[in-house]
Amino acid sequence: MARSVKAGKTGIKSKKEKIVLKFASKYGSHADMVVEVEGNEEAAAFLGDRVLGEDEVLCKDEAFYVTLKSRIDNGLADPARMYK
Repeated sequence: MARSVKAGKTGIKSKKEKIVLKFASKYGSHADMVVEVEGNEEAAAFLGDRVLGEDEVLCKDEAFYVTLKSRIDNGLADPARMYK
């Protein structure tokens, strides 16, 4: 006989709980994630000697990552964000 478990008693999340995202989606890159490198010491330290190409931007969610401008707000998952 299967044992029933009530949500909350064993750390299982209730199906009614909503996950709150910081950005518009969980996997895509968005304009509000783009970071200006000039004047940002943390961003400059991440890039080191690397120079961004004309088609690249620096983004930050939980960590910095470099992605293509064409990946910003295109409605698709961004591999650079997913596999950082």
